[in-house]
Amino acid sequence: MSESPQKHAARGEDAYDALRALDHSHRPWQTLVSGVGEMPSGKMMLAFDRILDLFPDVGSLVVTTDQGSVTVQRDFSSDYTKEVDRLLAGVFRHHPDVTGVTLKWSAERAHAATPAAPYWSPHGAEYARIDAAQASGELTPAEAIAALKKIHRPAGE
Repeated sequence: MSESPQKHAARGEDAYDALRALDHSHRPWQTLVSGVGEMPSGKMMLAFDRILDLFPDVGSLVVTTDQGSVTVQRDFSSDYTKEVDRLLAGVFRHHPDVTGVTLKWSAERAHAATPAAPYWSPHGAEYARIDAAQASGELTPAEAIAALKKIHRPAGE
């Protein structure tokens, strides 16, 4: 286990040394940076990673510079979301008395997984269908991406 940033500070090390010493191997996400501005330096990325660690409800950071802005956000692999679905299905399978698990992101945003639909997302069944179709060769990777984008396309677009 890594030492706390406070212990590094007590030894006179700067905040970046403390951030570099943190163990991020447990994180199910990596940092994704996009935009037209200058990409943040390694030291800045350490700080932004830690901010995203400390504030899980923050979806992204917009970094504005003289040259434009970039967005720093979490990027979860599809394996991670499949693991969440697998864990939910296991809870329902092994504990028939559990009739729902609500994943609550905020007061306005929540989704209830059920034994009939053990998915972290309201679109979980669609994601699983698209994944299976791509795995079987029924969909190409480009077709699978198009199908996923269609799920999230605003109405009327």
